Amino acid sequence: MSGDMAITPIYLQLLVLSAAILSLLRPFGCEVPIQNTEIQAELGGRVWLDCDLKGSFTLLYWQGGKTQETLDEEDLFINGISRTPNRPLDINEEFKNRSRVYETNGTLELWNLKPSDTMYYKCYQVSEDSTIKSLYHLNVTATYTKPALTTYSRDDGLLEVTCSSWGGFPRRGVQWFVLGENNSIGWQEVNQTALQDPTDLLWNLTSTIALNCTRALRISCAVGNATLAELDICTQSSPFPPSVIIAIAVVAVLVAGMSVGCLVGILKRVCPTRRSDGELELAVVVPLRSTNDPPS
Repeated sequence: MSGDMAITPIYLQLLVLSAAILSLLRPFGCEVPIQNTEIQAELGGRVWLDCDLKGSFTLLYWQGGKTQETLDEEDLFINGISRTPNRPLDINEEFKNRSRVYETNGTLELWNLKPSDTMYYKCYQVSEDSTIKSLYHLNVTATYTKPALTTYSRDDGLLEVTCSSWGGFPRRGVQWFVLGENNSIGWQEVNQTALQDPTDLLWNLTSTIALNCTRALRISCAVGNATLAELDICTQSSPFPPSVIIAIAVVAVLVAGMSVGCLVGILKRVCPTRRSDGELELAVVVPLRSTNDPPS
């Protein structure tokens, strides 16, 4: 073994060997594995997918599919170029006026991106002796609105807090952050709703949690990259649930009523009366003496 071969990394040797084998098998119709490239773009944005054009071609076109396995079966033609006379390509209605293929390099350009554009894209370059393919997976994303919070006090003393966010894609989960006295406290999710608009395919999300509002808390929620700043809640909370507070109020009213009744009774026993001549005299009620009491 020569010195140069000894210092060549083993993985480079394997790559060279693999390339040589694939080049020998290509003329016999053997398929070359296609590397999938992940692409991410924003809703309403623009993206370019390179076809990795090699040499001349008679037909170059792009095809789409929701899964890689069924890409060839779905046969969703997007756009392409035909150099065969009198054989124009019929562009898919979904991609008319917002796609083009560059003849110089086969690149597919898409603009005004929609959530429905999230799929696999494959480029086919047909020449006299081979078909070369490039494979991409495009993910179109839409940022959710800044979450909004609403609260509702339940009769059992728990506080329901609802986090809502709209207009995002793909579907995400709602994350909650609840802190109290520098420690995480217990809470439970009582409801979650995810609705997708049938027209633009964007998602509207809501999540509701229930927590014990007996002390001051800091709360926040997030959907994807949209996060709500921490808010203070339960800052004027009572240590008793509403049912206990109502019971205490009822008892207080009863005690106050009994006190007023006693006061009225006392006033009736000791109160000024008016004589027939119009003069007031103080009527004093003297308790009866028992027969067993000794004389004074």
